[in-house]
Amino acid sequence: MQQSPKTIASAFMDYIKPEGKETVNAVMNDLVRYSIALRILGISSHFKNPKLSFPAKEDWLKSAGETIAAGKKAQQLVLALLSINQLGILSKVVSAMKELRLCHFGVGEGEAVTAAPLTPEQKKSVTDIVKKMSGLREAIVVGKVNPAVLGGISIASGDKLLDGTLQRQLKNMLKLVS
Repeated sequence: MQQSPKTIASAFMDYIKPEGKETVNAVMNDLVRYSIALRILGISSHFKNPKLSFPAKEDWLKSAGETIAAGKKAQQLVLALLSINQLGILSKVVSAMKELRLCHFGVGEGEAVTAAPLTPEQKKSVTDIVKKMSGLREAIVVGKVNPAVLGGISIASGDKLLDGTLQRQLKNMLKLVS
C-alpha cells in the first residue's frame, strides 16, 4: 500500500523532532539537496527500472548523499522511500515537512528573487521582512538569482508576495500612462 507524502513526512518528523529545530532544519536542507540532485540528473525514472538491483540503487543514493554532503538521517529517509518504491515523492514529502516544521517550531520560509546573490546583510533584512509577513519569530530565507529581474527584489512567504522588482514598477508606470 502506498503511503501519502504527508503520512511519511509526519512519521519522519516525529522521528527527528526530538533532536530539535536545528537538526530538523539541517535534515530538511539535506533532503532539498537530494531532491534537486535527483531532478537535475533526471534519474528518478531510472530507479523504476526493474533490471537495476536494489543494492545498486542503494549504493548510488548513498554515493549521491556523500557527494551533496547529506547527513545520515536524510539518507535514511531517501533509502526508506527507495525501499517502498516511492522515491519519486521526495519533493512532496519535503513540502509536507515544511508545513509540519511551521506547526511544530513556528519557523516560516520565504523566497527572495533578485538579479544578484544576496549579501549576508541583505539576507538578514529579507529574513526580518519574512518574519513580519508571516507573523512568526523565525524564518528561513531561500535566495534565488534570476537575471531577468534586472533590479529590485521579489519576496514570497506563504500566500503573500512583496514585489519590488523593476519590472513591477515599470508595469505600474505603464498602467498610469495608458
